[in-house]
Amino acid sequence: MSNDKKQSRALARKNHHKKQMGCKNRIDTYINPETKAGLSTLKATFGEVKNEGQAIDKAVMLALESLDQTDLKQ
Repeated sequence: MSNDKKQSRALARKNHHKKQMGCKNRIDTYINPETKAGLSTLKATFGEVKNEGQAIDKAVMLALESLDQTDLKQ
């Protein structure tokens, strides 16, 4: 791969990272294997979920909707 191509890709990654950090929060965590499998299930079930970050967002949204429906929030 040429040096120009490498620099171009690095710049694209950097710009994407800046864009993400502007509107999202980053978390790094360790999860149980069952949770990882659950995220895969969410990705397979919901077509708009393309990665684990989106699967986490979807899981929280579904959990909050469930709490609203059962009125268990304190």
